[in-house]
Amino acid sequence: MSSKEYFRIGVICGIHGLDGCLKVHIITDFPQRFSGDIPVYVNIRGHYKAFTIAGFTFAAKRIGYMYLDGIQDVTAANAIKGCELFVDSTDACIDLDADSFHYSAIIGCAVYYNNTDFGTVVDILQTGAADTLVIRTHEGIEHLIPFVASMVGTGRLHEHILEIFPIEGLIE
Repeated sequence: MSSKEYFRIGVICGIHGLDGCLKVHIITDFPQRFSGDIPVYVNIRGHYKAFTIAGFTFAAKRIGYMYLDGIQDVTAANAIKGCELFVDSTDACIDLDADSFHYSAIIGCAVYYNNTDFGTVVDILQTGAADTLVIRTHEGIEHLIPFVASMVGTGRLHEHILEIFPIEGLIE
């Protein structure tokens, strides 16, 4: 395992054609990460392999078609289908708005509800209107909480803590 920190930007969800074109589900809010200016890393069974983007085209809002140097046929493309795409955090320097966060800053945070340790953020789902936090309690129960200011307090994020204020019935 590498000591580098990576930001997830997409998932290779399929192949397109026979020439190594990859269908990518985009999860970054910064599409310029697919410009080919910086290397992307494919997580292949726990190992990060660097690739250069040889071409990229948007197909829909969160779908794109990508060519990677070294992936030139359907066999090579199928070998990395299902793998996640990352960028090195040192290459990912993009200024965020005051109310924006990298997923890596949120996932793993302790979650407090009514001043009590409630659980941990284990994932973030993109649901359209707002991202949704997947919070696993200490008992192993998962809850989905919309990541909106009225329900999630980020004032203690520097301590790696989020506070939740869910509407009635959301976690009962």
